[in-house]
Amino acid sequence: MAVGRKVYLAKLFYNCVLSMHSTIISSIKHHIYKARESETLMSEVSRIICVLMPHAFLVAGLNSSGKIKLAQYYGYDKQLEPWHNDFFEQVLKNEPLLGDLSILPKVFIASGKQIIVPDELYNKEDAEAWLRSMHFVEADEAVYEYHLDDDKAQLVFAAPHTGEALAKRYFNHATIRPLNAYQYKCEETDIPYFAHGTFMEESGWISLRKKGKLLWNHYFTYGNAEEIAYYLASACKEHDIPHSELTIQFGVVCPELQHLAAELKAFFPSLRDDNVSPDASYQSWAPVLYMIQQINKCVS
Repeated sequence: MAVGRKVYLAKLFYNCVLSMHSTIISSIKHHIYKARESETLMSEVSRIICVLMPHAFLVAGLNSSGKIKLAQYYGYDKQLEPWHNDFFEQVLKNEPLLGDLSILPKVFIASGKQIIVPDELYNKEDAEAWLRSMHFVEADEAVYEYHLDDDKAQLVFAAPHTGEALAKRYFNHATIRPLNAYQYKCEETDIPYFAHGTFMEESGWISLRKKGKLLWNHYFTYGNAEEIAYYLASACKEHDIPHSELTIQFGVVCPELQHLAAELKAFFPSLRDDNVSPDASYQSWAPVLYMIQQINKCVS
């Protein structure tokens, strides 16, 4: 091959890579929440919450009493490949909240590949085999476990090695936990029937409890609020739960998903959407702030 031809192909390849990188960087969505306009907000942060998702990153800074002082959401086009290194490196290198990693004890990661194994049946090797028999665990994914204290069980889940690599490189080897871990904190034992949800842009998790006991847990993809309502209504029917007696509370990862609250309330009037009351200019952040506060309970 002529030298000129080689040079041409090399430049073409470089330009293609540069173009792909630029496409991702230029299409990043960014939303920011501030408890107030102040130059001292960063100095008030004593704990960081980070959430890694296939096409997004959420970070929040909380003070010593658990009040959220600052939060930022970054996302990129879901038509592009998930877990893109260019996106995460660009965002993580420039995120000011990651300046002090000593206050970042855990990293939460989105995983739809999960099973729950009761403690009395749990064996690490068997649990991993069960997970692989129920979900296609790819070669670039690792298997983790998270103990559900209130349910006396292990949550076994698979997540891309990318998450672990990012934790080592940018998060000071912080422990990896599942994004929906907070749904297993059983605090609503006085409520007859309680549903807890966590939603990303096109997928989510819902758990259903009866007086604190876990009855049903499901990960699914959805196109609109009606589909979410269908999954939940089907679970209620399966467990003989009347809609009128079901209390629902959920969090979302992005303020753009705040509309789900009003839409779901049409199907489930008992849905609680008064979790957090930020300033009027940040109302769309209410279900996001609620989720962050719940995640904070799983950090210790």
